[in-house]
Amino acid sequence: MERPRLKGARTVLITGASSGIGAACARYLSEEGFRVIGTVRKEQDAESLRASPGGVMPLLLDVTDHDAVRRLPDMLAGHGVTSLDGLVNNAGIAVAGPVEMTSMEGWRMQFDVNVLAQVAVTQALLPLIRDARGCIVMMSSIAGRTSFPFMGPYTSSKFAVEAMSDSLRMEVARFGVRVVIIEPATTSSPFWKRGVKLAEDFQRDDEAASSIEPLYRRGLERMAGQAQREEATGISTDEVARVVYRALTATKPRTRYVVGNFEGRLRARLRHLPDRFRDSLIKSVLKL
Repeated sequence: MERPRLKGARTVLITGASSGIGAACARYLSEEGFRVIGTVRKEQDAESLRASPGGVMPLLLDVTDHDAVRRLPDMLAGHGVTSLDGLVNNAGIAVAGPVEMTSMEGWRMQFDVNVLAQVAVTQALLPLIRDARGCIVMMSSIAGRTSFPFMGPYTSSKFAVEAMSDSLRMEVARFGVRVVIIEPATTSSPFWKRGVKLAEDFQRDDEAASSIEPLYRRGLERMAGQAQREEATGISTDEVARVVYRALTATKPRTRYVVGNFEGRLRARLRHLPDRFRDSLIKSVLKL
């Protein structure tokens, strides 16, 4: 199918553009004619974006610093950007682990990055997007449709993104602003390797935790192995970037796009099964 062509340069801001899906989106959209602004937290990542073939403009920003996020319009104005055709809310982390074993610090970090930061960035930039009658892309996951064991913090955050995006879509439709949810399956990127590290960092370390941990050890080992297998066979981040491009350039985009292989799409449909049957199926597959 022929891709829609841009009628002129459009400006899009992508959060979390240093690696994975964000970096793929920045590269792909710039190659397709967008003026791309990518937010990163480190100067070395900014240098990588500057050196990219499409010439992505980096912006140093920690999306959890809400004071800095509120200054985003002024920062963009300093670069001559006074309206935005697109915003891709991509920045995110994965905190994995049993609900009982994940520290409250871990839960707060998960929601601060994956949910509250998306709200803060959207609030700051919505006037610029409204002026351009642009499109807001929310990067969710198939985990935003169905929860899985030992992924409670992450899947909860993605469920929240889905609900928030549904509300936003209805609220801004009368301004000509589109809101699109992208739901990728597991990608072949280091995302879950970092998630395993975060799971270790945010485990409870109080006295009771040492007696609880053995209860979940076997299940955690199986989930870690499953995550490694899925990452090895996951979809390309470029595939997600192509769908983001379609969403940004479509006159009437879908409200949701599932991006994935057959297994990923099948997992996205699990939510339609009866709860207890779905629980049994997931536990059987994972041998829990």
